[in-house]
Amino acid sequence: MDRLASKQKAARVQLTSAEIQLRAAKERAEVQTKKVEQLQSRLGSIVSDRENLAKELKTAKLEVVVVQADADEMVARYKADAEAAQDLVKNVVEHMKLLSRREALEEVHAQGFDLSAKIENAKVLEAEARKLAYPEEDDSEDSSRSKSGEDSGNPSDEVGSGQD
Repeated sequence: MDRLASKQKAARVQLTSAEIQLRAAKERAEVQTKKVEQLQSRLGSIVSDRENLAKELKTAKLEVVVVQADADEMVARYKADAEAAQDLVKNVVEHMKLLSRREALEEVHAQGFDLSAKIENAKVLEAEARKLAYPEEDDSEDSSRSKSGEDSGNPSDEVGSGQD
């Protein structure tokens, strides 16, 4: 019986030890189960966040395409407007030049200037100045020059030609 009692005692010790190990294993399993549940929850949250970010990225890309198209359209409009404004400025400048020229001509006409009379007067004064500058020319040269209408090529031609 001692033997049986010692076997029983040993079996109880083993049973107690097995129960303690079983409880410890259950506690570790529960802790690990909680950790797994927490990790799964975090993973689900991360996956959800990733999906949301992917949707936001897609939406942002679409917005960029729309904004880029709008910007390109605005740039094209501004270029066209700038070209039109430059053309308008050119036309206005040309108009102002022509208007100024017309006003100057009207002013000359209004003041009664007869430019052809002034030109004839200047020719007469030039001829008189030539005679005063070169008195040694004989009358025969003057008469031949006035008949042919050509100058003889002397220095007085350069002075009195009126060309600068």
